[in-house]
Amino acid sequence: MKRNERTNYNHIARDIRKNGIESIINIEVPTNYTHEARQAFHELLTAYNLRAVCIYWNDIEKTWALHYEPARYPEAHDEKRRQETEDVDTVTARMTRRNWTWNGYPAPATETEAETAQNAPQEATAADPAQQPTETENAPQAATQAAEGTDEEKEAETMTTTEREALERINARQNAANHFTNIGPADIAAELAAMEAEQAAQAADPESITTNEKKEEASPMFENLRNAVNAHYNQQAAEFAAKLETITAAEALKTWYYSDRMTPAALEMVKAAATADQDATIPEAARVKIMKRYTNENEKNRARYLEKLDRAEAAEPLTSAAIVVDWTRSRTWGWNPTATVTVNNNYNRQTKDSASGCGYDKESAAICGAFNANPSIMRALYEHAEQGKKFPYSVNTYAGIPYFDGGCGVTCNYSVFEAMGYKFADVAHSRHGADVYSITRA
Repeated sequence: MKRNERTNYNHIARDIRKNGIESIINIEVPTNYTHEARQAFHELLTAYNLRAVCIYWNDIEKTWALHYEPARYPEAHDEKRRQETEDVDTVTARMTRRNWTWNGYPAPATETEAETAQNAPQEATAADPAQQPTETENAPQAATQAAEGTDEEKEAETMTTTEREALERINARQNAANHFTNIGPADIAAELAAMEAEQAAQAADPESITTNEKKEEASPMFENLRNAVNAHYNQQAAEFAAKLETITAAEALKTWYYSDRMTPAALEMVKAAATADQDATIPEAARVKIMKRYTNENEKNRARYLEKLDRAEAAEPLTSAAIVVDWTRSRTWGWNPTATVTVNNNYNRQTKDSASGCGYDKESAAICGAFNANPSIMRALYEHAEQGKKFPYSVNTYAGIPYFDGGCGVTCNYSVFEAMGYKFADVAHSRHGADVYSITRA
């Protein structure tokens, strides 16, 4: 292994062993490294759950490189396990070479390719001097080649326009689905055809795409839960408006629920009405101002709860999860837990929460807080509630949406996940070290 290869290997190995693969998007190993170095990289990366995906142009090393990414889904895990048993040359030979960098920039023609393209006609005519063109004949040809550029340069120019847009659309879909596959020329061509079809359809009927989008928006996931949220906040607004018409000005001033929603102008009007008559109701102008402020607050709360459903709808479905609870010592509150939830073995889907204080089950509070912050976990919870099914103890509902109620005990999760079709299991414990739990399909 050469010195620069060993330096790069040690740097990456030290970074992975220290920080894990949570922060890794990808790693590229140049194909011009020695076999010993590439094999060492290959064994290290596959051991840490990364797999080779394709060959990209590396614009830093100025060479082609084998591109590794974390194995995020079951098919990727299968491919990773296969690659673990193979030689790096075998894996490299199977990979597709893409004529751009991993982030979509076109790859320039390498010096070797350019020299080969330029020397090919000379080698062909060297065997037959009669076929060799004169310098006069070569001059216009060289000028034409210089003006037109190489095939790779033409391809690079094309990638900066329509093909680049098609590539970005494909990458966006794969990122949204969290499912990554090789993108080849056939994929680019298919995407370009789809783009042309969309443009033709919109030109023929400009309202057609808008109509289809409205149909999709009309039937989102969790329709029953969305209706429950809207019903809750509609009812709250109606009750507030009804009470606002009957409550006296003096009573409204004593009740924070109303006084906190008074603008300075409304507050002065209510004070004046209460001073003139203790039984006077809130003036109409003040009611309008108070109701406007309450409506703004109510709509923000409505949007916040509907956003929870949107995040869960866009999240990856739950297939498995790992829960790790670490304990830290506090001089005031003793041992405090921090729970980390990793969904589907995807470190980009981690959520954390912690708990402190005393007088309740802090471990379950931290775990439930991490659950409530994880869209994939909440998607499973919402899917169960959408069907009108009940939950065991420790799951409560507000505004029509269920959530995990912390502090009820970790053992409550066994029955909750069992009701949803999952198995919550106790994996390992250590004294003030870490507690580990898992969630799998039942």
